[in-house]
Order: sequence, then C-alpha cells, then structure tokens
Amino acid sequence: MSNSPRKPFILAFSLSLSILSCDRTVQVDSFIPPPEPEPRAFTHLDLGNPTKATEDPSNKDNFLLKKSTYAISYNNSLRHANWVSWELNSTYLGSTGRTNSFAPDASLPMGFVQVRPDEFFTTGFDRGHVLPSADRTFSSTENRETFLMTNMLPQAPDLNRESWNNLEQYSRDLVRSGYTLFVVAGAYGTGGDGSAGAASSVGDGVNVPQRNYKVIVATKETSVSKITNDAIIIATDFPNSNEVANKRDWVRFITTAADIEKDAKISLFTGLSTTLQNDFKKRLFAYDGARVSVETPCKKFENRSLYVGKSGGCYYFASGGNKSYVDRGLCDCE
Repeated sequence: MSNSPRKPFILAFSLSLSILSCDRTVQVDSFIPPPEPEPRAFTHLDLGNPTKATEDPSNKDNFLLKKSTYAISYNNSLRHANWVSWELNSTYLGSTGRTNSFAPDASLPMGFVQVRPDEFFTTGFDRGHVLPSADRTFSSTENRETFLMTNMLPQAPDLNRESWNNLEQYSRDLVRSGYTLFVVAGAYGTGGDGSAGAASSVGDGVNVPQRNYKVIVATKETSVSKITNDAIIIATDFPNSNEVANKRDWVRFITTAADIEKDAKISLFTGLSTTLQNDFKKRLFAYDGARVSVETPCKKFENRSLYVGKSGGCYYFASGGNKSYVDRGLCDCE
C-alpha cells in the first residue's frame, strides 16, 4: 500500500523517457547528408587526341589513360607521358593546397612499368608536373591525382621552377580573367641538361626528354564546339636544359603549333574545323599585345618581341616574316 502513490510518478517518468527517446530518434532519422558533387563531364580530349592513343593494353607506347580530370598518352618504353591533355576553368580552382602525394600509377595495366617517386632523387632533374598541381585545387582528391608518376617528366630545375612555372601561372591568370583553357603538353626527344649535368635517362630507365612543349587554346566560350577564331593560341617549346632555360622567361620560347606538330610528331586541334585548325597552327602569340597582360622582365629589341631558338639563338621577326638574329645576351631577362 505504501508503494501505490509512487505508481503515477513512475509511469509519468517512463512516458517522459519514452517521449524523449522518440524525439531523439526522430531527430537522428531526419538528418539528411549533403549530396555528393556531380561527376564532371570528361572534356579533356575534346580538342583532339594528338597521337590517336587507345585503351588497348597492347598499345604500350601510346596507351590512353583517362583520369577524372585529364587524359594521358603513356609511353611504357620511355616510362613517361607522350602528352597530357586537360581543360582548365574556374571550377577546377579552389583553396586546396598541394598534397605532395607522389605515387606510382596503379591504374596501368599488368605488364606496364610503374615508375616510383624516388627514381628522380639525386639525378639533377625535378619531378616536373605536366598537368600542374595548382590547376587542380578544387579538392584534395583532384589534387592528389596530379601527383601520379604518369603525370611527371624529368625536367631541368631551372625550366620546371622558372619559365615552365611562369607559363602555368599565366594560364591561371587567363582563367581568372574569364577564359576557359584547353591544353596539351608533352615531351619529345632524348637527352636533357639538369643541375648535375647531362643525362639521357634517370632511375630505372626513365627517359629524359630533350624538349618540353605546351599548346594552349584560351576561349571565352564554354566548350570546344563553340570555339571561334577569336580564341587565344599559345604554343611554346622549351629545351630541357638548365643552361638555356636559365633567366629566360616563357615568352622567349614561343613558337607555332605547326612547328611543334612537326617535331613532336603529333596532330593538334583535330576536334576543331579544318579552317580553325589551319588558322591556329600558324599563329605566333604576340605577348606584348596580349589581351591579358603578360608580366615579364625580359627585354625587347627595337620594340620587337624576342624569341629563343632550339639551339639558344636569339631572334625577332622582321616585317617580311623572316627571322633576324641578334646578340644572345638580349634574350636574357634583366
């Protein structure tokens, strides 16, 4: 009898716990995780496939690798890319820092050589990104993908850290100015000059290329199919050499896409009309009159743009279109 007055209190307390428990359950069940970001459309071959690379594993020296944010023609004999192709627009740029996650590319088929990150150590050559890390800062996942060794070339340090890097920065300046870029970059030849001297290979047989090139189509349009002759065309061909690249900014290595095609044995702009292909291939980028300012400390000669030839010679284009050579010292930056 003495316990009977407590029953209503116990019942009320139990109901209260039950209600609280239900409330908590409702709150947990009502939580909706944020949606996953939409997968990006694969646009990195829209400008063309420069060597008609395929995903056939028997095609070992022109094997097509499709990454989430770029495409590669991989050469298993050379153990580096023939070329890398990618789109760059503002959606790829964010606040993510370098992951520095250099790694072998485990996506290569069985029988392919996976280059290790340590194979460039003490060789006098940098692990030079083809697709720059800073072009993929939207997320750490996209940035890590740029550190796969299939995206690395043995590059002379003065090339990788100076003129090549300065062109990468200018590319992002174009994007911040409202342009979308379609880029193809790669290498050809054998034999470079790094900080430890000349070499034809590093590590376990990784070819050291003689030249590194980059071709950029910058457009205000949102897709390759809408590109017009108003696009900006930048074609550059660099010697993989500390001696030649030292103190010379990227504008000194401007050339035509047609010359790169011939030397690298590739076909550019095949995703465009024949008319645009022919136009773009012969264009020489006039950096001194660029729509987006090119900040370069390099000298001019009598108000003419100066360029560096394949052997290091310094020249400008005369009114008739012929090259006129001047003292090599004029092509050094101040």
